[in-house]
Amino acid sequence: MKKVKTEDPDITPYGSYNGTLMVNYLRGAFGVGTTGREFIDKDPETGDIRFYPITDNYKELLQYMNKLYSEKLVEPNIYTIEWAQFLNNGAEDKYGSMIFYAPEELFGKDIGEKYVGGLPLEGPNGEHKWSNVVNPVIHIGKFVLTSENPDPAATIRWVDHFYSDEGSRLFYMGVEGETYEKTDDGKFKYMEKITNSSEGLTKEQEIVKYLGWVGIGAPGILMQDYFDGSEGSDQAVEAASKVEPYLLDEVWPPFTYTEEEAKRLSALSADIEKYVNEMQDKFVVGEESFDKWDSFVKNIEKMGLEEYMEIQKQAFERYEAN
Repeated sequence: MKKVKTEDPDITPYGSYNGTLMVNYLRGAFGVGTTGREFIDKDPETGDIRFYPITDNYKELLQYMNKLYSEKLVEPNIYTIEWAQFLNNGAEDKYGSMIFYAPEELFGKDIGEKYVGGLPLEGPNGEHKWSNVVNPVIHIGKFVLTSENPDPAATIRWVDHFYSDEGSRLFYMGVEGETYEKTDDGKFKYMEKITNSSEGLTKEQEIVKYLGWVGIGAPGILMQDYFDGSEGSDQAVEAASKVEPYLLDEVWPPFTYTEEEAKRLSALSADIEKYVNEMQDKFVVGEESFDKWDSFVKNIEKMGLEEYMEIQKQAFERYEAN
């Protein structure tokens, strides 16, 4: 990053539309987030569930990011930049590095093909894991039936269809001959009007004209054979293969909670998790001194961290029992 800044001052060494992306990228190098979840993971010494944003390791991670920020090696408005501005900067070749599934899909082939997949960094204490990964069972609680539904059985059959091969292909690829075609080697690919926009739009921007899956986390199964989004592109798959040797040993899915637990956790999370994210921003860009770290931890504890973690612990024990 320093070399990029020195040799070409017009290029930002690391660009992003979200500061937390870099936190998630680096957390495996600092020994936190080692189960793929935000905020909670497993204490490597005790095996107990823990709230890692109050650990010394997380503090070191934010201090490292603050170092990068203060040395002007990352996007100067990393926590406030608009998506459109990020895309425009990338399309103008203003970034030396970034985090996304496939830069070719995001910035166009001419610029995107300059990027190659990176590797997880090794942290100061020898940790060397790729922790920016989620459990395949990522979307739970994404569909509900109301008491006003006139035919619950038919509705469930409709939702269940999206867990089938045919339903997954319909949801993620659309209609053959209209939005996708089958290639000679048996693969399914979006048609050229989507992959080569006549309006100069990205693939995702064209997809949303025809399909509703982008960004909604719908119920169903995401199958690689029927998915031609950025995550499944050749560039993304090649990059993913590089980090495979560094994957986590255990990746937690979202936990399930009782109705009472869900209500309390929702209220506690609204305060605790929001505060952590806000302070992450301030620590990284230097608006808050790390001399205030102890106050940061105490404020979280006052917000009900003990109850928050008791709920998480009970849900974790049910998960392990299953």
